Amino acid sequence: MTGSELAAALLEKLRAALPEIEVRAAYSGRVTRKPAKPVLCIGLLHEERADGAGSAKLGVWLYTPPENAPADLFAAVCAALQAIPCTVRSVTRGEAKYDGAVGCVVTPCTIQAVTTTAAENRTAVKINGMEFAADGVSVSLETQTKRYGSVGEEKPHTVVNGEKTYRVTLTGFTGGTELLGIESFALETGGVRYAPCAWRRIEPNRLVLEAGGAENITESGENE
Repeated sequence: MTGSELAAALLEKLRAALPEIEVRAAYSGRVTRKPAKPVLCIGLLHEERADGAGSAKLGVWLYTPPENAPADLFAAVCAALQAIPCTVRSVTRGEAKYDGAVGCVVTPCTIQAVTTTAAENRTAVKINGMEFAADGVSVSLETQTKRYGSVGEEKPHTVVNGEKTYRVTLTGFTGGTELLGIESFALETGGVRYAPCAWRRIEPNRLVLEAGGAENITESGENE
């Protein structure tokens, strides 16, 4: 499966899962005016292939008019990917922002995946310096937003972004069961160090944790 085939498969899955949304390929054009209903665009951003193995980066953008309640894009994308034969490295949800040019709230989502299911394509994970592996890692950024307005006004006059929280989900995690009881730890994966971390959900094939911060790691292992 190539990156283009993965994008096409994801498009079909999301069309079936979100019938109330117009799902289209990103190459059909960026949304240039306010749509009558929410629009979801899917595009292949980057692809590499060598010796039968491949990796792909996909972008997903949800355009939602202010009068519509936004769909849970992150949950819909994750559910659709589970039905496609590929290994997902990560699914990252960006911050939703209002685009005045098209009169919509734009919610981005980025997918990193490989197009084979071989064991060597598992994702490396470090917890407190100890090495483990997982079938997939997804990361979402959540920002607490405070809105201030005056009585009788529909729109707030001030919007302030508060604390940021990183939610990391590990699927198919191997080993490290002795770490599930610790209250605070550091996790490294994909060149990023998340800390301090705390477990939020522990299931047989799915672990969810929250981190208060994230920083890139250089090749030498030092934090940037």
